[in-house]
Amino acid sequence: MSPNRGDGTLQVVVGPEAVASVTESVGMRSIVVQTRRQPAWPGVARAAALAWAVCGVAACAAEAPEPTPIIELGSADAHGKKWLSLQQLDWRPAIVYGHQGGHHVWIGVRVQGLDPVGLRMTLDMWLVESGVRVKPGRVVQVATLRQEGPWLVFSKLFGYLTCPCQVRDRELKVRVRVRDRLGREATAQTRITPRWNNPCDTMQRANCADICLKPPTSVCKEQ
Repeated sequence: MSPNRGDGTLQVVVGPEAVASVTESVGMRSIVVQTRRQPAWPGVARAAALAWAVCGVAACAAEAPEPTPIIELGSADAHGKKWLSLQQLDWRPAIVYGHQGGHHVWIGVRVQGLDPVGLRMTLDMWLVESGVRVKPGRVVQVATLRQEGPWLVFSKLFGYLTCPCQVRDRELKVRVRVRDRLGREATAQTRITPRWNNPCDTMQRANCADICLKPPTSVCKEQ
């Protein structure tokens, strides 16, 4: 490798006699790669040396390929602070009684290959046995995810439940779509069976028996 030539160019020389050079801009500098030959070298060897030089420079300047977004669904602890895998919970996350008098299950989201700032998360849930959408319906949250190892994590996606006793111990299909501010998207779905240990006669709305328990309607059917 030759020293800097004084003009912001770093010169790399291969072999004793120059026959070709390839220049690739790198920021404010350039890298000049030269291959040199000896008359005794076979033609194949000369071609291989030149190819090595060209590919080496190209590798320096080439951008890494766009990663494929990955998304995994889980749940969280009682306070929504720690991401938990559904396998840890035997796919039975607890129904939580919220501070404002509502009910929800925590849906945890972790992703790779997406921008963590302002990630838009869209959650839908349905009763598997009937295809009826769980009320109150679609939930959309926008949040900035935290870094945990190779993952970007959000553990407080609210799976709101208008009527917890109508979904407890029933299998639900959960689908989450995420979209970052660069327009990249990913979708994942899973199944859960929420558990609920509180009394139904005092802890949910009186008209819950009439809300979306019949076959799907235009409001409740899967979309």
